Amino acid sequence: MSLVAIIDDSPTIRKIVEVTCAREGYQVLAFGDGMTALRYLLAMAGGNGHGPAQGPLPVAQPPLAPTVALTWVGPDRAPVGAGLVPAHADIPLPCVIFIDLQLPGMDGLQVVKLLRQRPAFARTKLVILSRRAGLVDRLFARLAGADAYLVKPVRTEVLLAQVAMGERV
Repeated sequence: MSLVAIIDDSPTIRKIVEVTCAREGYQVLAFGDGMTALRYLLAMAGGNGHGPAQGPLPVAQPPLAPTVALTWVGPDRAPVGAGLVPAHADIPLPCVIFIDLQLPGMDGLQVVKLLRQRPAFARTKLVILSRRAGLVDRLFARLAGADAYLVKPVRTEVLLAQVAMGERV
């Protein structure tokens, strides 16, 4: 079973992606901000990302609120607490990560750049979700390392097609 992640500050968008993917049998991780997502994903990848080879994980200015939305939705619909990596060591990294362009603390382009610097995420499909439809935003997303750019609102068929393409990589 494949894992999908969504990083978006909108609870509505997170819920749409969660429900859409869970109905198709995917497990879903949902994050409300980029810093929490990076810390969680880097921990899943087997390291915190610190050190000379990986570079330090940036600190958000100002500090993020201590409560952030994080859910793990699987076939049993069992949530995992905020900030905790699941106890299962054999959980694979997400095949697709949907990332909002405008996030609190750290924008989506910064998240994409930092994930692309980590070898563990080289095969992960990074998809930007944005309300902006301009050519310049699409260009910046591509230069940052995004694999695709979707404009909100996104049809569920398009979301699932991106997940299917991410599974094949």
